[in-house]
Amino acid sequence: MSRCSRVGLTVNANGAAGGKYRLDRVEAKRYFILMYVKCYPTFDVASVLYPVRRSRPHRWVQTWLRVLEQALGYEVVLPERRIDQIATFFTRFPQVKDLWLDGTERPIRRAQDTGR
Repeated sequence: MSRCSRVGLTVNANGAAGGKYRLDRVEAKRYFILMYVKCYPTFDVASVLYPVRRSRPHRWVQTWLRVLEQALGYEVVLPERRIDQIATFFTRFPQVKDLWLDGTERPIRRAQDTGR
């Protein structure tokens, strides 16, 4: 059994240059969108898990996330991808009192001014 058939992925017979991939079974569609909501992978990672271009998982999410929200009766809210500043971190997680950052100082070789 191939990897594609295990996840319910098929290639249209009329597709050229690799064809258009689609998830045929309802179970495969449901599994994909639940995996996306649970793990929240980037579209690059999703395109590796399902052997498609990265634009295809994006379209799947745009379509099936609305279907999932209608079935659940509430909106699925995904976490932010990146927290750029420490103040943002403490705002998002007020229960955290201390934050330890680990860093290593390394000497950097710089060009010497020979004209001095």
